[in-house]
Amino acid sequence: MSARKPVYDVFLSYAQQDVAWAAEVERTFADAGLVAYNIAKTAPGEHVADTVWDALAESAALVALVSSTGSLSPNLSFEVGAAMAWSKPAYALYKGAPPEGLPRYVQNNGIFPASQLQHVVGLVRNSELALSDRERQVLVKTYDSLGTPVVGLLDEPSKVDQLTRRFNRASKSKISGERLLRELLRLRKSGNIRLSRHRM
Repeated sequence: MSARKPVYDVFLSYAQQDVAWAAEVERTFADAGLVAYNIAKTAPGEHVADTVWDALAESAALVALVSSTGSLSPNLSFEVGAAMAWSKPAYALYKGAPPEGLPRYVQNNGIFPASQLQHVVGLVRNSELALSDRERQVLVKTYDSLGTPVVGLLDEPSKVDQLTRRFNRASKSKISGERLLRELLRLRKSGNIRLSRHRM
């Protein structure tokens, strides 16, 4: 039986020369109980584009690493754009002088020296607050009533809005659509959501 794929809490964006630093940052998140997506650990035969998309969708935040050379991930604009579209925070950690030319969305969320990694871990953890068991049950029931596959919600903002309104009304909560969508993606990946009536 194949091993279950990890569910990611944070997406790491970095240039190839910073792979060793990315591994250190990944371990620090792991010590805090958070799973970081590190593209360097992509399994052989795995479709990278699909894995990146899934990891971005289910992560609570994006963290860009900028070394003293000023190099960035060549995909940073796309990755930050996805984070912005899904209302996820995007932070940057840097070594050396404060970086210039980062996307404004990252600048607005926060740019921190590498020494403040623990602070960034705390920011991500605060974005990762779990739903209660009751809220999760209400979410699954609300999702089931929509008749739309989880992956389909990524392309239908109106459906996400509908899901959010129904969920918050039923649960008497005020939880964002991004948070609910992320929870559904995680439930789907972990096999804890029944999709028998929907197309996978």
